[in-house]
Amino acid sequence: PPPFGAWRAQLEQAENGAVLLDRLISPHDAAELVQALPVDDLYGHVLTIGLADCTELLTLASGEQVRGMLDSEIWVRDELSVERLDPWLTALMHAGPETLGRWMLDLDDEILNWVIKRSVRTVVIEDPEDFNPPEAEHVTSPDGRMCVVFPEGEPRDLPVKIFLDWLMREDSLLCLNLLLGAEAALDSVLQEQAYRWRTGRM
Repeated sequence: PPPFGAWRAQLEQAENGAVLLDRLISPHDAAELVQALPVDDLYGHVLTIGLADCTELLTLASGEQVRGMLDSEIWVRDELSVERLDPWLTALMHAGPETLGRWMLDLDDEILNWVIKRSVRTVVIEDPEDFNPPEAEHVTSPDGRMCVVFPEGEPRDLPVKIFLDWLMREDSLLCLNLLLGAEAALDSVLQEQAYRWRTGRM
């Protein structure tokens, strides 16, 4: 394989997005090479190729790189933009549940809670025998003590559903705590704290 510097030069000389993508993912040590790229470089390559075509490339990126790219992508001034975030969640979803889950957990806690609040309402079930399930799409936790509701039932909720399903299988306690924490958190506080973390990195 070419040395890292020569490989980066090949990326800069790519004639189009398809050639660039091939040069990024074709080396046998592609993951190591991609993860050595500066975040700004990788972000520029993703924009050149097109996010929808970057599923395989995103599987090679580190959680830190994904978080850095989202720092540049999903903010409008000092506010998080769900419209800007949705395409990235969809691309990560297409990379597979494990990849989606790993990257979601690498996000700042505030952004992860904010994402969950966009799609999910969590209801604690005090008495399972007297609980009346909502008419909206929902699922009950294995112990019957929590109901996770998707009030809008929008297609954009699918990445969050896949993430929560994966996390429930991997670490049910973490999943339940995350749902409860997101339910209790205030949007304004989450965005303010997330913006501070983002400002510090940039």
